[in-house]
Amino acid sequence: MKLNFKLKTILILVLSLLILFPSEIRAEEEEFDITNIKKAGTYFVTVYAHENGNTVEKQVAVVVTFPSTVVNENNNEAIDAKDFKILVTEDVNNLTDAELIDKADAYAWDLDTNQDIPITSVKVHELRDNIWEVTFATEKGTSVTVLCNIVDDIILDLYHQSFHPKQETYENYFTFSTILATTLIVPILIYFSLLFRANQKQKEVERLLYEESKRSHSA
Repeated sequence: MKLNFKLKTILILVLSLLILFPSEIRAEEEEFDITNIKKAGTYFVTVYAHENGNTVEKQVAVVVTFPSTVVNENNNEAIDAKDFKILVTEDVNNLTDAELIDKADAYAWDLDTNQDIPITSVKVHELRDNIWEVTFATEKGTSVTVLCNIVDDIILDLYHQSFHPKQETYENYFTFSTILATTLIVPILIYFSLLFRANQKQKEVERLLYEESKRSHSA
């Protein structure tokens, strides 16, 4: 994530006010934490200045961008999208514009208002084997290009297993069996292990009580 020129200027202005009037100037944020922003866009910060009993309130627009963001100040808009993957069983040329936009999480917005701007053009171009370029653009021509990688497998990160959803193979059967064993059988084994330990403790307590009872009768 990087701060553009507008955001840097705003932050310098706020810091300057804080230095000049440390007890009178403060900046307040409304649901805005720059460290937790995960999506590029225009965010609004309200700055309050208190001087001589008067309060001055100013709302400023802060444009937050990421390396994948393209800002077109001439059109007053920005666009963002991410690289994505599809299975080899899919054909990128058969995917609709809406499907490609969804897979790339592509979107555009107005720099001043943060209003969504429609993506009106989606073009695909084969870069090399199994790698395609996909270009998204607005009506005014603001565009961003990302990569579409064609892969054989979807990796289930939780269990690090390969899974071919459209192939009936032994590997698929083994994958599902592994997941089933992990999610169902393991908890059952843990339950019986705890039950066995509880029974052992109970027998130990009964033995101690029996020995204590024998010593009492002998006395």
